[in-house]
Amino acid sequence: MKAVPVTGVPIAPASINRRAWRAAAPRNVSGADPNAKPRALANGGEPPAGLGGDGQRLFGEDMFSRFKGLHRDIEMRRGNRQIQDQIDAGIGHERGDIHRAQTEFRGAASRRIRADIGASRDLNFAEESGIAQVGHGNAAAADDADPQFRLCHLPYLIREFGKGFPALDARCHLYQDGGMKKPEMKFGCQTFTWEMLGAKWTGGPDDLVRAIADGGYEGIEITDTMIGSYAGRAGDFARRLNDAGLTLVSFAFGSSSGFTEPARIDDDLEAARRWAGFAAHFQGAMVSMGSATIMSAGARHDKFGVAADVYNRATEIGRAAGVAVAVHPSSHHNTLLFDRADYDQIFALLDPQVGWVPDTGHILRGGQSLGDTLAAHRHRIRYVHLKDVDARGNWAMLGKGLCDITAAIAAVSQAPRFNGWIVVEEESDTAASDPAAAVRANLETLRAFSIAGANA
Repeated sequence: MKAVPVTGVPIAPASINRRAWRAAAPRNVSGADPNAKPRALANGGEPPAGLGGDGQRLFGEDMFSRFKGLHRDIEMRRGNRQIQDQIDAGIGHERGDIHRAQTEFRGAASRRIRADIGASRDLNFAEESGIAQVGHGNAAAADDADPQFRLCHLPYLIREFGKGFPALDARCHLYQDGGMKKPEMKFGCQTFTWEMLGAKWTGGPDDLVRAIADGGYEGIEITDTMIGSYAGRAGDFARRLNDAGLTLVSFAFGSSSGFTEPARIDDDLEAARRWAGFAAHFQGAMVSMGSATIMSAGARHDKFGVAADVYNRATEIGRAAGVAVAVHPSSHHNTLLFDRADYDQIFALLDPQVGWVPDTGHILRGGQSLGDTLAAHRHRIRYVHLKDVDARGNWAMLGKGLCDITAAIAAVSQAPRFNGWIVVEEESDTAASDPAAAVRANLETLRAFSIAGANA
């Protein structure tokens, strides 16, 4: 019977003298010289008696090559075992992280509090006014490296456990199939279309709600100028919107300081506190702050610093109230935020939590590449203002100017914090003559572009 090698180890034939075999075999293969012959064959000796023909074959060159292979196999296994030990240790550490995150995540859900998902692997919940928020990790390079959504185990955690907690707020992004679930597209209307009429507009907030609902929109973004008597009656306004079938997308406010006057910072922050408190009555509503504007003489660089300070501190106020805050740059007269360099400069000064409401019309009026600007700062995008402008810089009805509607919506839909709201804001001469008809026409344009979706 012939020897059968298994995993490189020679097996003694059944007919062999096993005592002689043991005497000839190396005692410690892992420490033996792979080039050394068995003791019985040293110095040209002969195989032990009783081995016969099988013994002759076993102790030939084939057997020594097998000893060499066995030695290499054991060394490889030893190295693999060391690597595996390191992997196992790492896995144990990661499993500990996951277990801790699961515990904290479940605890937040059981307390029925909101969780704004950030990037840190460590789910550091900071409860403020009954709201749990997840830390955003090291956000020093947030806009470049996108650490907010370059998550480690958080997508797995939310995908596996988030669905089991319906108490979590919708702002807790749920992950499916290894990636973030894209929000459903929803269409809202901004009330500036009526506000720009000035004294020609004699209606009130109820008229705005009625016109926007009749126009087929799902949401409304209203300003501090147009909220009227509802300013101190958030509950009443919520009931009015509910009756009309509308959602408050965002509450927008500006300031006569242009958010650039140091002496007015306290006033601006008090306004932010007031309107964040108002928006907190509406599920998912945001606060949008108007464009920084030059209101007095002084170094332009200093005005960027003041505006950034106001935006950053207002965002902290919003977080304490459970409301996200975003900046809305514009191309209007004396704006501080006109071209791409201005956008880059202000965003470099803002905390990662400060959002952005890009306005397609203002970006184009500033001579910017719409696609490049949206891509460069996509991590800040929360929702978008869709507006059109012609080659001369004049406002145009949606679809009649330079704005590539399909590309713009495709770009913002890829933003990791985009909440799904497309807000139409119309400032053309057509809107000035009949704002209600203009916003209805814009929604039809969206439908023609096959963007409005099943609910449009």
